Amino acid sequence: MSELPGEILLSLCQNASNDVFLAAPFIKKDTLQKILAVIPVEIERLTVVTRWVPSEIALGVSDLEVFDLLDKSNAQLLLHPCLHAKYYRVDNRCLIGSANITSKALGWCSIPNIELLIEANPENRIIRQLEVQLI
Repeated sequence: MSELPGEILLSLCQNASNDVFLAAPFIKKDTLQKILAVIPVEIERLTVVTRWVPSEIALGVSDLEVFDLLDKSNAQLLLHPCLHAKYYRVDNRCLIGSANITSKALGWCSIPNIELLIEANPENRIIRQLEVQLI
């Protein structure tokens, strides 16, 4: 059996030394909390980008409590209404794929989604442009 996307993301985040950048349109508070718990407190910067569309919030695909969670972490929360990419960068390594920051996407529930996260080169021009576009 292959490694769950969530385990791949946790492994990446626990090795952070400077900068963590997480971008996903859908973020659930408990799932983000699990990720934040493994990020070393010594990092200099934590940026989270998501989209909060009122109709999606009403459907429960994301939690507004993410704001309070990140506020306590001294993290920067950015909103982008057109975000669909799932992009996770820790220092000079990154993952791209289909998995949101939800337990179903990351494989942390009894019937998970079929998702993927693969390592990509953060110096790739298209990946650099994505991050610039999000901030």
